[in-house]
Amino acid sequence: MATALLQVNRIAQARGMQPADVEKVIRAHLTPRQLGVLGEERVNVLAVNLSLDGQ
Repeated sequence: MATALLQVNRIAQARGMQPADVEKVIRAHLTPRQLGVLGEERVNVLAVNLSLDGQ
């Protein structure tokens, strides 16, 4: 997730959007840790891109 958030400004600039709007979409497509403790949160990149395309 941290890597996705590092790219918020670049994505926002490329799409002509506000960074806060891009970050909101990224956070909406997070997959939590397994069982709440295993692994890391993940971002569904395909879902993020499709959602950003629709805006």
